[in-house]
Amino acid sequence: MEPEPARASGARWEELFDELVELTAPDRARRFAEIARTDPTVAARLARMLEADGEATDFLARPAAEILGAGGDGACLPPGTPVGSWRLLALLGRGGMGEVYLAERDEGTFTQRAALKLIKRGMDSRAIVRRFVRERQILSRLEHPGIARLLDGGSTEDGRPFFVLERVEGVPIDEYCRSRGLGLEERLRLVLSVCAAVDSAHHNLVVHRDLKPANILVTADGAVKLLDFGIAKLLSGGEEEEETAHLTQLGARVLTPAYAAPEQILGEPVTTATDVYALGVLLFELITGALPHAREQRSLDSLASGVGRETAERPSGVLRRADARLARRVSGDLDLIVLTAMHRDPARRYASAAALADDLGRFLAGRPVRARPDSGGYRLRKFVVRHRLPVAIAALGLTALLIGLGMALWEAYAARLAAQRAERVKSFLLSVFQQSDPNQAGGAAVTARELLEKGTQRIDVELAGEPEIQAEVLDAVAGIEANLGLNDAALAHARKALALLVAHLPRGDARIADSRALLGEAQRGHGDLAEARKTLERALEETIAARGEDSLETANVRRSLAGALQDPPGFLRAVDLLRQALSTIRRRLGDGSVEAAGTLSELGIALEQAQQYPEAEKVYRQSLASFERLFGPHHPKVAMVQSDLAGLLDRLSRPDEARKLLEAAIITQRAKLGPRHLDLANSLFSYGVLLKDRQELQAADAALSEAQDIFGPDRFEAAHCLRYLGLSALSQERYRDAAELLTRAAETYGRTLGPDDLQRWRA
Repeated sequence: MEPEPARASGARWEELFDELVELTAPDRARRFAEIARTDPTVAARLARMLEADGEATDFLARPAAEILGAGGDGACLPPGTPVGSWRLLALLGRGGMGEVYLAERDEGTFTQRAALKLIKRGMDSRAIVRRFVRERQILSRLEHPGIARLLDGGSTEDGRPFFVLERVEGVPIDEYCRSRGLGLEERLRLVLSVCAAVDSAHHNLVVHRDLKPANILVTADGAVKLLDFGIAKLLSGGEEEEETAHLTQLGARVLTPAYAAPEQILGEPVTTATDVYALGVLLFELITGALPHAREQRSLDSLASGVGRETAERPSGVLRRADARLARRVSGDLDLIVLTAMHRDPARRYASAAALADDLGRFLAGRPVRARPDSGGYRLRKFVVRHRLPVAIAALGLTALLIGLGMALWEAYAARLAAQRAERVKSFLLSVFQQSDPNQAGGAAVTARELLEKGTQRIDVELAGEPEIQAEVLDAVAGIEANLGLNDAALAHARKALALLVAHLPRGDARIADSRALLGEAQRGHGDLAEARKTLERALEETIAARGEDSLETANVRRSLAGALQDPPGFLRAVDLLRQALSTIRRRLGDGSVEAAGTLSELGIALEQAQQYPEAEKVYRQSLASFERLFGPHHPKVAMVQSDLAGLLDRLSRPDEARKLLEAAIITQRAKLGPRHLDLANSLFSYGVLLKDRQELQAADAALSEAQDIFGPDRFEAAHCLRYLGLSALSQERYRDAAELLTRAAETYGRTLGPDDLQRWRA
């Protein structure tokens, strides 16, 4: 089939030039040969333009020293040439149709330097002038600190239009991130600035259409500047619509393939969603260091035919091959944000750059994001649309049916096994608790401790041949013991349960992760914070791998790990972990759930430890209101938050409010939890500190001593009690007692938190 003849008339050569510059070298050579066979005159002109285009440089990305030293060749305007009120200093860069100069304007009272863009001589056809003027018109509409500002415009003495932009000294955003080794949060905040600039353009009815790192510079002080509206589109209609229509015809589209939205490649209508897609590609690249699609070496025709079959890997999947820790951070919400921005269907993307920025802000703040994954029905409909051949559809449908049937059978089998295990565990625990029946206990009352001791004696005997069931029962018993404050027994049983599962289950089984997380909780309850942290770090990795970044199990391990971070370097990380957990819990269980209220309480503690006091108080009060709504005013969970909030209020010099809350909490905890519970000990400690500060020293000593007795000798909280008892003794001039108490506090800190912990040296 003969190639289509190239039309020599009018603006055809501009369209051909636009087509050629976007092709790879081999494709460009083949297309140029076709044009040369049908129209040598046009081919000669295109050859000159391509040669000139090859000399173009990204002038705004170059260092100032290089720019000021740049010179032109014989074809450029010499330094000192006046253009309007500006005087040219040096050639900065040259493209196929335009030149950019460093220019200076001297108004007497001030001197200003800027970048002046001018159409080349010989390239000033009606079509190119129209496009150039349209770019100037677009820039005149844009006023935003993140967009390079239009300063001036006009025409030279020989009639060529020009415009003047503020000079931006910066580097492309990807280079800026690499050279400075920016972390994930810093990169996302830069993208937030880009989104703000793009959204401003959209509000002025301008679509950029060529967002990419080379057109987004970052200055030395971190300011983002959006450049190059040369192929931007006005959404307001008029002559510019006719002109841009020429640019989007197949074979003559002006775009950067790696960042172009599918509708650009296919010649479909361009909207603000087109820029949202490019922002998604930019996000993908800044997060992973790679592009989502391999488009660079493909012609426009092959791009158009293949774009409907493109799929993008999740950013976390790309990262997992190089940086597993960062992959875990990205997995879940950030994956979803990027893939929503890059959705094949424009209607399924974010409605605006501002909406994308809002979700990024939510991610950074640890709040739930608004993006949602595609439903199964939506994905199925799109799949059918992409694969229209009936035979292929039938074959794929049959394969899907067989796979689905196989998966359903396997899931049913796994569910039956899980149900059988659960029934076995339940039956055993019921038999344990039946021992409290007076008929079986010989009429004597049986305490919870005795009940659990008798039950655990039976585990090794009755479940000896069922190690998985044995481990699950041990974990259940350890959880009950921890809630009752039986921390030694809980720790021993949690260790034994994990050892059984590791020995009998395949590596990566989710039950190992669950058991390890319970062991970490038991270690934390026992006061072994360093060991708890190690255990829970590993449990978090295993849980994410087995159950996913956004699972409730992962959220619960994050909560446990945050509670184990009890030193100043860990406080901010604890806040971050709890925000992530809260986001998952709210999304899965709702804002009014018990789990959400509990996580808010833990977040309040972490914020207080990180000295973010106003936000801590706000979060505590949200938690308190939730628990009161769920359980009423006299519940242990309400008392726990009252105690924590009181400690903060006392710290903020509001002792009267704090005292009322603590006294109410202590009454509830004594009545509901008994005299030896850790929550009571925590409230008594806070109450003792408050009384000490008010110089009610005897009452303070009584509260602190009772708290210390409940904590026991092996918890770091006991060291807190000893330290404040020592300070109280100093206030009472009991110096020998003070020295002994402070020495014991230092020893306990060293034993529980490590010899280098700050608290040890304070004591």
